[in-house]
Amino acid sequence: RKNEKKGKHTTNDLLSITNGTCYIMDCEECNSVICLDWREICDGKIDCSNGLDEYHCYNLEKNECNPDSEYRYSNGQCIDKILYRNHYYDCMDDSDETVFLSKSCNFFDPLMHCENYPCHSLLFSCGDGHCYNGPNVQSTDRCETQRDRLYFNQMPSSTLILYSHIHLIYNDMKPELIRFNQTSNELTCRLYNTFTDEKYTNFDDMLKDVKRFVRSCSLLQQNSHNCSLFQCNDQSKCLSYHRLLDGVADCANEEDEYHPNSCSFQIPYRFACDNGTRCISQRLVFDRILHCSDKDDGHARHFHACRDHMTDQCRTYQGKAPRFDFTFSELCNGIIDRMSNISNDTDESHCDKTEWPCSTYYNDCNHVWNCPDGSDGLNTCLGFNGKLTFLHCNNTMHFCLDIQHGFPICLPKERANDGIINCVGSIDEQEFCRLKYPGKSIRGFRCNESDICIQRHQICNCHQDCPNNDDETTACVWLNNGQATSCDPNKFRCRDGRYTDNNNCNDLRLCSDGEHNLFCQQCNVGIYVRTTTNPPEFFCLCTSYYYGDRCQFQRKRITIMLKLDIGNFIDNHIPIFKFVILLVRHNTTSSILFHEQFIYTPQKHCLPRYTTELLYPITDLSLSFLNHSIYIHVFIANTLQHFVSWHFPVSFEFLPVRRIVKQLLVMNISKFTSTVTIDFPNCTSCSNDSLCLGYDIDLDREICLCPWHRTGRRCLITFNPCRNYSCNDHGSIDQFICDCYPTKNFFE
Repeated sequence: RKNEKKGKHTTNDLLSITNGTCYIMDCEECNSVICLDWREICDGKIDCSNGLDEYHCYNLEKNECNPDSEYRYSNGQCIDKILYRNHYYDCMDDSDETVFLSKSCNFFDPLMHCENYPCHSLLFSCGDGHCYNGPNVQSTDRCETQRDRLYFNQMPSSTLILYSHIHLIYNDMKPELIRFNQTSNELTCRLYNTFTDEKYTNFDDMLKDVKRFVRSCSLLQQNSHNCSLFQCNDQSKCLSYHRLLDGVADCANEEDEYHPNSCSFQIPYRFACDNGTRCISQRLVFDRILHCSDKDDGHARHFHACRDHMTDQCRTYQGKAPRFDFTFSELCNGIIDRMSNISNDTDESHCDKTEWPCSTYYNDCNHVWNCPDGSDGLNTCLGFNGKLTFLHCNNTMHFCLDIQHGFPICLPKERANDGIINCVGSIDEQEFCRLKYPGKSIRGFRCNESDICIQRHQICNCHQDCPNNDDETTACVWLNNGQATSCDPNKFRCRDGRYTDNNNCNDLRLCSDGEHNLFCQQCNVGIYVRTTTNPPEFFCLCTSYYYGDRCQFQRKRITIMLKLDIGNFIDNHIPIFKFVILLVRHNTTSSILFHEQFIYTPQKHCLPRYTTELLYPITDLSLSFLNHSIYIHVFIANTLQHFVSWHFPVSFEFLPVRRIVKQLLVMNISKFTSTVTIDFPNCTSCSNDSLCLGYDIDLDREICLCPWHRTGRRCLITFNPCRNYSCNDHGSIDQFICDCYPTKNFFE
């Protein structure tokens, strides 16, 4: 496998390193088997016990794009028709193209494409862009992220939970019973042999049959009398006609994949065969399976779209997604991670502990104590101090260093969180640091006889951080193993004398006794970085898609992709343009949630494409459906005169990740007559000769549009683009842009 060839973590290590990321459902408790990945919102199956993840999704089924000007992709969203088959992947599912470039997506090499790739209906999300007909840890197509293994770890032995409310009870490869809820109060059990008397030799075959039998139960019961779309024969589902013959069976008897006259529905962008009676999805053409009776979909003329069936290029063409996915703890888990900036409410407010057991399927072995005594991390957990417990103690005790002399002890779980500090760093009494530093779980080491909690890297670093210096004395007795303390801030010394990188929480195989994981925390996604300060500090540097002190939460966002066309300018004096993109919320008043700026130089870039992310506030509730719009304003760079604007309303607010793709035609400047003035009158921080376009809530500052001779976020820095010294003698000027000399390794 790719990660093994690189000499990185083997797949057996992953769940010890990270329990992943999740998309938080704030309004109600989801109560899924494991925390949701954003791809599990509107994926055609219930993941939350109350069906919360599939609320409002019928709006996507009903949505129709304008066939004259738009292309509709699998989840109901639209792109401009002019972008269809333009050799760029404009749809999130790539269905707008037939010839695909080779892609590679996995946990270790996340790409923007993988981060934003959704799963097709009913598939299991690995959290990294890879989706398959799982979960099944025995499958060759299983998750590299091991999210499927985590799913099984959270279930009782010999039990498989599907669609949150269907339980398959099996013994080895022999399925015995299917238990499910027909209504919220009625529990129904059926012997498996009432479905089939098939004998199974592998789990994959059994899983496929089970999913086929219960496919009609993947969604909440719908009102069959109000269905104006395609309805399954058993009236269990009401589907968009675009789901017919798309390669994914949604109905229990698969009638959506065997409709005899699908062309009669006049679904656009389909491949017609069988004398114009059968219209199949374009991604089924030449997929090595014949879907048409006349075999036209397997004709060699389609070979250019899939020349090598083993490549990622062909997998994508076949609708098999590339690689990417993760998970994390739920709300009401006993740990304060988030606090409202409006009230004093936290993610633990209003949580009745009699209704919220501390040990559940989805938080056992998540490397965090959810139960006061830490018992949820003692069974078969191998991560962080769990691995130390596994190596040195039994499953009823916690490994730690004795508070008196610093040597290892196995502390009975009954003495954990009993109000008496027995372990160095007070790791047996974790509640104090959690409450004092909410949302900062990296501060997990409490100084002795103090209310100060410090970080892992501050221990045994030859710098006193605790008042009693116990971070350099008692805590180091066992770690130093009789040696003098190592003061190298860039190295961590194992007890056997070997040295490793100080970034020691990123691999569990560095030290044989597991001591490098003592007091550790971990970045789920992003980079664990070290500051240059003395003493150094460490924190998680998250990508824009994630937030949290360990990058554990997935952020709601919109990807906007713009293709610019300059139009028919009749002279060579084409101006340089400044684009400003605003994500605006319309409530009682309009407010700017996020913004981006870029410069467009037509003389230098012909028909360019720009991609950027617009992020929602992390304090937003996931099901808060306020109205939003995207505004794009264009200004002439040297005068800041407004040139043209576009306004695009944002649809489907219940989706965590969306994409808006537009081709924008910049009109002929000779016809330019706009007299519109765009300026925010109450600006206080921008320079007097700049434009203030409003206040960015995310950045907590005003949006300043600088004139040609100024730069900086407030336009207070002088910049003369007509003189070479503006590029520090390391480049040349080209219309407000420094062209750097590539052979001299200079950058802006």
